[in-house]
Amino acid sequence: MDALYFDLIPGKSVAEAMEPRFTCEQSPKFFRDHTVAEEDDKVAGALNFFAVDDPRSSWSDRRVPEERKAVVKPIEHLKPEDELYIGFVAVYSTFRGKGIGRTLLAFARSEARRRGLASLCLHVFEQNEGAMKLYRDLGFQIAKRHPVVAHDLIIYSGDLLLMTCAV
Repeated sequence: MDALYFDLIPGKSVAEAMEPRFTCEQSPKFFRDHTVAEEDDKVAGALNFFAVDDPRSSWSDRRVPEERKAVVKPIEHLKPEDELYIGFVAVYSTFRGKGIGRTLLAFARSEARRRGLASLCLHVFEQNEGAMKLYRDLGFQIAKRHPVVAHDLIIYSGDLLLMTCAV
């Protein structure tokens, strides 16, 4: 997201520039499509998810210039089908290794079952070893891959993966 939103709005942080993604009901990142994990009354992590066939999944932020969108082009080659898509699962570094990511993904699995969907899917950088280990441990398998578009603000190279897991 830094590659899309860094310095997009002068004087605004990436988080501030991204705010409409979370406050616009037409966005698949709308805050109601999230769950938050807490530990000791502190936010430890979060999960965003939506059904792949949700019409909002094609939402685009018109403020982001086309030339910046090149970094997300690999996602177009890795389109999932009829699954619950995990837009992101994130755990603050101070809370990692405590099972919070597993708990968030278990919630996504139960949500997929509740909605009658057969599988979960997500995108991950192949070089993100911690995430890859977690996803594999939970039964995710690589369905498709595509080379990452290089950018100064993207720390990974190699491939972006679409991983799926039966619920």
